[in-house]
Amino acid sequence: MASKRRGHGEGSIYQRKDGRWCASFKTESGKRVYLYGKTRKEVVERLREAQQEHKQGILATGPHIKLGTYLSHWLETVYKSSVKLGSYANTQLTVRNHLQPG
Repeated sequence: MASKRRGHGEGSIYQRKDGRWCASFKTESGKRVYLYGKTRKEVVERLREAQQEHKQGILATGPHIKLGTYLSHWLETVYKSSVKLGSYANTQLTVRNHLQPG
């Protein structure tokens, strides 16, 4: 018979008293991330996606940083490699002129 226990680092899944399902996992910094859904299958899928995003560094669970700093980092590491140079330049200009000054 197969074990119902999840392995180390796979997170946990349980049903709450209100009937919703909850999944959670712990990040390297020790912060616990909670995800909710109506069915166990939905929560399992969300948990897999969140863990994948966390591994890629795009899940917002890290330390608190200012928006301008985050946008600069995002433009260089994520956005620049996925669009043409003109689109990158326009977005960079928009971020610099409209989002970062505030």
